[in-house]
This record gives sequence, structure tokens and C-alpha cells, in this order.
Amino acid sequence: MKVICILSCRYSGSTILDYMLGSHSQAFSLTELRSFIVGGRKPFTCKSCLPPESCSIYSPAFTQKLMQIGATSQLYTEIAQKSGANILIDSSKNMGWFRKTLRGLNPQDVLFVHISKSPEAYGGSERNKSHPNALHSVESIGNTWWRQNANILRFLRFSPYTAISVRYRDLIHSPQEVLNSILAYVGAQYQPGIENFWNYPHHPLWGNKGTRSHLSATDSNPTAWADESDENKQLYLENHQKLFLDEKWRRSFTDQELNSLYTVGRVSQIARLLGYENPAGHANAADSGKPLLCEIKLTENLLQEFAFEALDFPNWYVVEYLRDFYRRNIPKEQR
Repeated sequence: MKVICILSCRYSGSTILDYMLGSHSQAFSLTELRSFIVGGRKPFTCKSCLPPESCSIYSPAFTQKLMQIGATSQLYTEIAQKSGANILIDSSKNMGWFRKTLRGLNPQDVLFVHISKSPEAYGGSERNKSHPNALHSVESIGNTWWRQNANILRFLRFSPYTAISVRYRDLIHSPQEVLNSILAYVGAQYQPGIENFWNYPHHPLWGNKGTRSHLSATDSNPTAWADESDENKQLYLENHQKLFLDEKWRRSFTDQELNSLYTVGRVSQIARLLGYENPAGHANAADSGKPLLCEIKLTENLLQEFAFEALDFPNWYVVEYLRDFYRRNIPKEQR
């Protein structure tokens, strides 16, 4: 059994990547399993099968069993056996969750994929939400984007697992190349058409409702969305069951705001690391050529070889890492 774990900021393409990979004949998409096992989200049911209790995977008895198992690797074993898949895709996007559920698994059987949007693309998604937690100011968008992506990179740098970083726009522009590269890490090959995930059966528990609206059997209808802008609703209605690049940022930010965004905190440093540049004044700056997939290399001596300065992490990241390191490696009486 192989497990592909997806990490990202919200609204950054994790659900669409999950569904694409989960369309492979050997794979099964778990979407955001964590939300139900430890997050308390209800009802714990499939969002495609009607009635929900008729689902061949998430029957009431099986979901109750998963709840009893809790956040352990046994969850993956049970779902793999139930679904018949040998590759599981978990887009729970929570590092604490993965620390628990991956414990005991062979690191060679785990692949982390960090998918990201550019700062402005992420901000465009935030600004088209109307729920209370949506971000609208340049400062809040910038700080959230760089801190969350930096934290993911730090976690992956110090984990024993293979990890790769993927840009959302590359996934949309060149899905075959990106998916083939990811699947190769878990010993599988790209199967033609899996990027058109709506043509395949899925049993989604959760995930981005826009992406979920593409599924033939779904609980998500853009006309019924209460916390999305009219522009976002129209975007998904016009592009139903089509791959399209979400570029709402082009209408959501002025050039002045883009310049300000790239000066917030460590936005510009993390953006360069992930292959992004400020598009202000450059109409095609966000268009990419060859997809950028980079493997996050591991090191043997974490304390000496990890270049905090090169990534320009603030001191509190270093302090947080050192605390974790001491807890894991130094007996309490010797601290």
C-alpha cells in the first residue's frame, strides 16, 4: 500500500489534484478524511452516493469503525482493503494528522506532494469568498500565504519522506506530465484521461465545492452556494467539467496591490523558492512554460545542513524546530 499525502494552503488545488490522482485504476481518493475522524465534521457520509447509506465504501457501519480506529495508520489499511486500491490519496492538509496516521508505515511507501498557488492566485480565491474567515486585505493574504507555505516546506525538509513541490498552474496547463511525474514516485504510470476526473467514480467526503461541482454525482451546485461571489459561481457554471486555470486575481488586484503583496513578510523569498514572480505590469507573467516540479531533498544532518538563511525563515521557525528536535532526541532529564 502506498499513500500520497497532499499539503497546501486552502484554495490552492489540493482537491483537484486529489481527484485526478484518485481517478487512477489503482488509487482511491480519501479527500479530507481528517475533518471527520478528528475534526468532528458531520455527517460522515459520501457526497456522491444517494442515499448516502447506500455507498459501497462509506456505509454507516464502516464509518463507525473508522471513527473507533481514530488517527492511526490502520485507517489506511482498512480503507485500502475496503476499496481494493493500493494507492491512497489523502488531502487532509494537516501536518499533525499525518504525523499520527503515517506512524509505523515504511517511509518508502509514502509520498508528500506540496501543491501551491502563486500569492496573487491564492489571494484571488480568498477575495471571492464571503464567509467570516475569508481574507481580503493584502497584508492578511500575504502573511497567511508565506507562513503556511514556509511551514509546509520546513515540515517536509525534516521529515523522512520523499516530497515534491508542484505548482497549481502547471497541473492545469500540463496535467499529463505532472501526474505522470507524481505517480512514478509510487510505482505507477499515468493513465490517459485521469485529469478529467469527472468521468470516473468517486466517493468524496469533502473538498473544495467548486471542484466537487464537476462530479456527475455531487452535492455541490454553484447556484446554491451561499458563501461565494457571483463571479465564482458563474466561473464554475461556464466551465462545468472543463479544466480551467483560476485567474480571478487578475480582476481582484491592482498593480499597486500586487507590488504591496510581494513586500509582505517573506512573500517574495518564498515565492522565488516556489517559482513565482510579481506579475505587476506583466500581462503574461503568470504563464509558465515547462512545468516546475522540484523534489525537496533530504539531508542527513538536519541542524548543520538545512539552510535556514537561504530560505530566509524568521527566527521563530528555527526556535520551533529546535524545540521539536530536543523533544524527539534528548531525554527529558538532560534538557
